[in-house]
Amino acid sequence: MRRFAKAVFIAVLILTAGIFLKGSITQPSIGGWLPAGSMAEARSGAASALLQDGRILITGGDNGSGPRATAEFFDTTGAFVAAPQMGMARSAHSATVLADGRILVAGGSTGAAATNAAEIFDAAANAWTPVAGGMIQARSNHTASLLANGRVLFAGGDNAGAPVAALEIFDPVALSFSSVGTMSAARMSFASAVLADGRVMLIGGSNGSTPLASTEIFDPLSNSVTPGPALSAPRMAHSATTLLDGRVLVAGGTTVVTNADGSTTSTDLASAEIYDPSTGNFAVSASSLAAPRRDHAAFLLPNNNSVLIVGGTSSGNEIGTAEMFVPSTGTFIATGSPAAARQHATGTALKQDGILFLAGGSNSTGTLATAELYGFATVKTDKADYAPGTVVTITGSGWKPGETVILTLVESPLIDTHGPYPVTADANGNISDSSFTTDLHDINIRFYLTAAGRTSGFQAQNTFTDANPTTLAIGTPNPLSTSPGGSETYNVTVTFGGNNTSCQVDLSAATTASPPWPSTPSGGFFSFAHPGCARGRHSAKD
Repeated sequence: MRRFAKAVFIAVLILTAGIFLKGSITQPSIGGWLPAGSMAEARSGAASALLQDGRILITGGDNGSGPRATAEFFDTTGAFVAAPQMGMARSAHSATVLADGRILVAGGSTGAAATNAAEIFDAAANAWTPVAGGMIQARSNHTASLLANGRVLFAGGDNAGAPVAALEIFDPVALSFSSVGTMSAARMSFASAVLADGRVMLIGGSNGSTPLASTEIFDPLSNSVTPGPALSAPRMAHSATTLLDGRVLVAGGTTVVTNADGSTTSTDLASAEIYDPSTGNFAVSASSLAAPRRDHAAFLLPNNNSVLIVGGTSSGNEIGTAEMFVPSTGTFIATGSPAAARQHATGTALKQDGILFLAGGSNSTGTLATAELYGFATVKTDKADYAPGTVVTITGSGWKPGETVILTLVESPLIDTHGPYPVTADANGNISDSSFTTDLHDINIRFYLTAAGRTSGFQAQNTFTDANPTTLAIGTPNPLSTSPGGSETYNVTVTFGGNNTSCQVDLSAATTASPPWPSTPSGGFFSFAHPGCARGRHSAKD
């Protein structure tokens, strides 16, 4: 008897959905700051995370008398509102936005030592849930890196002043932590950056006695760590930021210099260096910070993609200035200074375009409860991916009203450039332009879009490509085994880099594909159901 098996595949399309925001916050002027009120209590070493509904969740921190378990929201109207209290008082912890929008808070200091406790905030339930067993390793001042597959890598940090070498992964499906080995060197006061290929670079830091120049790279596909390229100089308490084009900016920090008499001196750094994945090495930036600083905050500004560096200390004194690294020119430029000098502040960009939130921290006056908002210019396109012959609509906000903004496009690989396209910002600082249309030569081309204000002197960058899916994952069949004449269902997840736009996708089956489809029994075939997509393609297999 001839066996017959049928497998029905369901394609699920995941797009970046826009969130409707209730309320609006006054836009600070480009490069300027506005006061944003005060939190319910002062917090240094707190953590903040952006919820899907546009609110910002601020957790824990030290109020000057010890770590706190309290939390609060900064809502979309610009008000601070009480949030449910965490189960554990903590500071110097991490807060990571998971793929489903929940917030994972982990580790931190309880005062005398670090904790391994972890808990998850669910905005829909407005409640915290502890993670059973917590982390493998108690740690504070660690890094937490969201991986492409939704897991979170925890690395390094310290416990009661001792550096930590352990690495572990949080699985949001299993709701558990598991060990993935150790770094070659224990690291605290270090930085990490997620590379464009999904790996994580662990950079510099201190081994407890001296700053490090070494780096290591964690590969989430193999859960392994390999040596990375060395920094040009050892540094700790620096920042590391992955740029729009995949390079990594490492800025500031502290190193140790050897004096003529053989003694050593800790010296804060103004220098920066950049990791280039095309060469696999670091190179010292020709431009430096205006002043040495360590323990500062560094933010990659969304729909702008410059790096805002603010606060920190220099020679033990808090810094009240901010500056911007502009990747397109490779230079640091001055920008507005916040009202208060801060170290160990927390912040994140708002869902509302062109505004960054900064709160808490400490300075010579004590622990701070105040918050401020920074305004920056933005530029973006109506889609992340375009087919040939499609008009690209470019918009932006936060520009100086009435100024001319020059738009230019550079192809990668560099085949051609487009523009300049001048556009005038309206009375609200908004711009819009539809001068550029993709053509048949643009397939597999990445475009880098730069907007430059002639009056303000500020720039914003973004990128877009042709219409290609980014990842494809084939789930476990249900049921696991099939009798002759039965059927199996596989979930197929197609992830696009789009921004709430429609899609078209072709589905076909081949055991040599990547990822490979399973082989069918003799006489079996695949068919496709695709409720989330515009069309599909059926492929028979003997």
